[in-house]
Amino acid sequence: MTRSSSAEPAEPKRKGTRSGSTLTPSQLARKGANDREAQRAIRARTKEHIERQTWLYEYVNKVLYEYA
Repeated sequence: MTRSSSAEPAEPKRKGTRSGSTLTPSQLARKGANDREAQRAIRARTKEHIERQTWLYEYVNKVLYEYA
């Protein structure tokens, strides 16, 4: 037997980050600093990942050409 969509309980909405409009100026400044630091960390991880993948790609190609 199939359920109708109205019989199913609604899933709770997922909360996102708080918008800046509800924050005090000091909270907003702290949020901005936090966001910048988080973005810096994301960029650093991405850069390291790309460097690792590039090294691995070059290493595999070198090994393949040496033994081919």
